[in-house]
Amino acid sequence: MKHYVHHIPGRLRVTTPWIKRNPTSVERVEGLLTAIRGIDSVVINPVTGSILVEYATDQVGSSQILNLLKKEGYLDLDRAFTNDQYIQAKFSKTARIFSSAISGAFLELALQGTGLSFLALLI
Repeated sequence: MKHYVHHIPGRLRVTTPWIKRNPTSVERVEGLLTAIRGIDSVVINPVTGSILVEYATDQVGSSQILNLLKKEGYLDLDRAFTNDQYIQAKFSKTARIFSSAISGAFLELALQGTGLSFLALLI
């Protein structure tokens, strides 16, 4: 499982393997985050390792929250990816699969014909 960070002002979602199925870490992270002035709510899903933080942007920033999680050993920002990176990776994978399928279909059509049609396809 990788580290994931999705942020829009006032809402931060972090997924980390270090709290997944770890009740002690879940309690500790919840305590750390709820103690910060400006954090309105913290919802942690121990099954997925997801932390959802809603906060007042005029009192606390996402970088402060992320840095606390990093400092306490619950987040590796060097290994984290963002929502944009996730979408780009999924799009690239889909494009590769689609390209491979189209190429395979053309090749199959070419091989069904005569040798000349295959040669024409190559040219």
